[in-house]
Amino acid sequence: MTHPESQIRELRQAVARIDSQVLGLMAQRLETVSRIGQLKKQLGKPIRNRKVESAQQRDYLEQAKKLGVSPSFTRKWLKLLVRESRRLQRRQRRKW
Repeated sequence: MTHPESQIRELRQAVARIDSQVLGLMAQRLETVSRIGQLKKQLGKPIRNRKVESAQQRDYLEQAKKLGVSPSFTRKWLKLLVRESRRLQRRQRRKW
């Protein structure tokens, strides 16, 4: 049997690897959001789309429920993602 301290160290390393993957996915997401923002500007569409955001929240909550993730945490996470997406698109519009 492995010593608990060793197990903790191994689990922390696993968390660090997962966090690295999450950060990589966040970078991909922001790049994709940036492209969406460029296309919305070309089409003259507003940055915010409440219908899309509502559907996204429903989808996230459904997926979170299946995965056993807290709905409260999921809402907070999605709110942060959407807020950052809008901020990025607003900043980019000022550049264009």
